[in-house]
Amino acid sequence: TDLPVRVRFLSFRQVIAEGVPQDADVLFLYGMPNTAWSGGYVWQDESLAAAITEFVNAGGGIVGVQAPSYTDQPEPHWALADLFGVTGEGTGAYEPRAIPPETLSSEAVKAAAEDEGASLLPVAELPTWLAELDGRHIPAMQSAIKISTVAEDATVACALQADDGELAPGVTFRQAGQGRAVYVCGYSRDYAFYRLLRAAIYWAAQREDDHLRISGGDNLFAYAYPDLGLIAVLSTDEEPAEVMLRCAPNILRLPAEVACTVSDLVTGEEVAAKADLREGITLTSVPHCVRLLRVQPTQ
Repeated sequence: TDLPVRVRFLSFRQVIAEGVPQDADVLFLYGMPNTAWSGGYVWQDESLAAAITEFVNAGGGIVGVQAPSYTDQPEPHWALADLFGVTGEGTGAYEPRAIPPETLSSEAVKAAAEDEGASLLPVAELPTWLAELDGRHIPAMQSAIKISTVAEDATVACALQADDGELAPGVTFRQAGQGRAVYVCGYSRDYAFYRLLRAAIYWAAQREDDHLRISGGDNLFAYAYPDLGLIAVLSTDEEPAEVMLRCAPNILRLPAEVACTVSDLVTGEEVAAKADLREGITLTSVPHCVRLLRVQPTQ
């Protein structure tokens, strides 16, 4: 919901019979072990994992949440472990605590990397598409699956902490052939989780720059509606705040260098005149409220 993607639901049987549709950019798999969502016994058919692996290796993307491809037949395993570069440890869920990466000491980072056989990136080294995963934007996951990495090129971008204090990977990503795979250990109701999923989907689609074409900053979510000439901004701040909104004009079907007048659709207030949306405009956000902004070329 609210992510700027077109969703098409595919059955596992459809993929087995016909393969992944040619017009797909990213596959999204999720669910707890032994559920209809994650697939369960259907993964016993090896052609399912083969079709998905072929799709990703040829340049497609995949994002997995919780336990995608887990099956307990003929023995417990993840059919897509090689593709994601991770595998689950058991089938039970746990409620990990988020750890801001900047609070991890260099010794802890090194120990986690050695323990998992993969790299754990501090904030300063996160790629652009994950730059928002700082201390404010790593949501504490619910119904998470404890996993370990099985591929040396699987990068752990987010560490979580179990009740016993042990570090566990929270978000991992890897290049798979010509495609890309992202894994997230659980889900969250925090707004930051949807920001994370959006970034993961765009990176997996190899369009990571696109998700930055419209940006509202730390606590502002922005949505563009080209047919209406509107931008909707949702603030998750607890107090009114001055925020910066940026939007590539071509999202609204406007020339790249056009000067725009931005006004509040409800109050009629002029927010900005002769504005360059690429550089951004400053506006006041209303806590937990949506503002509708009409954007028109300046006459």
